[in-house]
Amino acid sequence: MHKTDILIIGGGIAGIGVGRALCHQLNLTKNQPNTASRSVTVLERESQTGYHSTGRSAAVWIQSYGNDSVQVLNDQSFHYLKEPDDISGGSLLSQRGLLLCATQDNKQNAETDRLLKSSASVVEVDAAKAASLVPILNTERYTRFVYEAISSDIDVDRLLQGWTKQLTASGGQLRCHCEVKSIRRHGDQWEVKAGSDVWHASILVNAAGAWADEIAKLASVKPLGLKPLRRSAAMVELGAGHDVSQWPVFSEIDESWYAKPEAGKLMVSPADEDPMDACDAWVDDMVLAAGIDRFETSVNDTVKRVTHQWAGLRTFAPDKTPVAGFDAHAENFFWLAGHGGYGIQTSPALSRIAADLILEQAAPSALIDSLSATRSFQ
Repeated sequence: MHKTDILIIGGGIAGIGVGRALCHQLNLTKNQPNTASRSVTVLERESQTGYHSTGRSAAVWIQSYGNDSVQVLNDQSFHYLKEPDDISGGSLLSQRGLLLCATQDNKQNAETDRLLKSSASVVEVDAAKAASLVPILNTERYTRFVYEAISSDIDVDRLLQGWTKQLTASGGQLRCHCEVKSIRRHGDQWEVKAGSDVWHASILVNAAGAWADEIAKLASVKPLGLKPLRRSAAMVELGAGHDVSQWPVFSEIDESWYAKPEAGKLMVSPADEDPMDACDAWVDDMVLAAGIDRFETSVNDTVKRVTHQWAGLRTFAPDKTPVAGFDAHAENFFWLAGHGGYGIQTSPALSRIAADLILEQAAPSALIDSLSATRSFQ
């Protein structure tokens, strides 16, 4: 049997991020009078951290992405990602840009207007500017173009590995190959059986991504109604030779497809959102083919070859706002889940907020209310 004060289930960006933030906060206060030492442990079912959604992310910071609460988290995370003071190698961001294209469709026009009104980071550009950004774009298909210059690639691997090192260097434990088998309340402790070990913890943090509702059920906690949705992608080579290195991410504004330059090729996604049970996600070839076809109708080129393909799960709360807070009825059961497609770009802010809430150091705010696990999801 092992004992830890705070036990985190899930070694993706959410679990590693909050674990590292907790250790940082606890180290700041451990020498203060009347402050007891507290321990932090992260359990990961796979052989490595970030195996599922974290390792399959498109890895782009987009200020205008998500609802109002998500955009606040985006803004709060930007400074750290731009200038991390505790990860070597400089900025975790490299400017990429984002170009969104709209047809004459009324819904796409309405979405263009909404985006321009809701985000100060986007501007409308003309077809000539759009063509200069993405030379293969079929500008005859589109009537309006929106550009966000500040959108940037995120070095996810360096972020995750940096936080993992900080977690363990500051006294936190990371245990891989630890699939949770059972959870029960034992007195004032949570008892978790994982692999061949039994853990007792005062506080249980559910950062299990697509498995978060399943973890809740194991603990006899009411699920939140989280929905894992599959997102597929493929690396492709185009028919004509292009230097894509300076192109922005580009997409139809209804997100029926998107493309991102990566390693001299294009990553193309059908932007699928097919509901799935939590699993090691796989690509549906028909879904991917349909998405590539939509992409080809939007550009003046063809896909010559698919070199690699994969899929991951993006898990959303019903209102598409991340969840960070204690359960309303299960004592010391903390939810950190439902991060959808925003988990990487919001992780610095969300990890800090979650750690403050767990340690009861967070000041009340409208943002924290919007993240609460006790909010109405109707």
